[in-house]
Amino acid sequence: MIYSEYVELMRDRAFTEPPLITYTRGWGAMLSRADEWPYIVSKVDPVLDVVKLPPYRLNKDKGKYVHVTGFDSSAFKENEQVTDIIMARYGQTIGTESFSGGIGLKRITIPKCVKRIEENAFKNCERLEDVYYEGTLEDWRKIEIVSEKYEVEFGEFYPGTPIQKIRNAELRHIPGNEALFRATIHFNCDLDEMIPHGEERMLHSYMKGKMSVRASDFEKWKTELTSDLEGIGQ
Repeated sequence: MIYSEYVELMRDRAFTEPPLITYTRGWGAMLSRADEWPYIVSKVDPVLDVVKLPPYRLNKDKGKYVHVTGFDSSAFKENEQVTDIIMARYGQTIGTESFSGGIGLKRITIPKCVKRIEENAFKNCERLEDVYYEGTLEDWRKIEIVSEKYEVEFGEFYPGTPIQKIRNAELRHIPGNEALFRATIHFNCDLDEMIPHGEERMLHSYMKGKMSVRASDFEKWKTELTSDLEGIGQ
């Protein structure tokens, strides 16, 4: 499926929210103010077929949105139901076994910020058809996809030098990411197009690294927060 068609298919899908996903404190939590501690997605409801990962989480105690910096390596592991994963711009690494066992996974978006895909990240993702990548072909080729390992066995030293002779050298295949090499990679995908528009547009979006919020949305949040706090006080 070409990216423009996929955008139309997924445009009106809202970001997946609690209780369908669960959060825990994220990496670097102790480096920021308590009310700005980042989160990671730690669990995804196994009944979901489409997961659209949000870049934020509402901290109701403080009445503000805070960053989501990634997802736990077990959040999607062995998830056989999900067919589509739309990733936010989370970080530079897709961890070991992140999507391992995802036999139903057909399509996934990968942001340009990803620089490394660890061993077995896409193990057994036999149905993966399309990868929608934010960068160019050159950018994709720079991603370190763990699929092979060069091993060298050294022997004795050359006389009078600190240099050892190479006894054996071999390039070993590391299984687990074959699905990426079989899938169709679509380049230059504008992932911002996945944000819903019109009245169904998400409450915020990141514009040039900053969060923009409509005044009407802020008033809605404030009203909901006030109601929640009143409920706690009763």
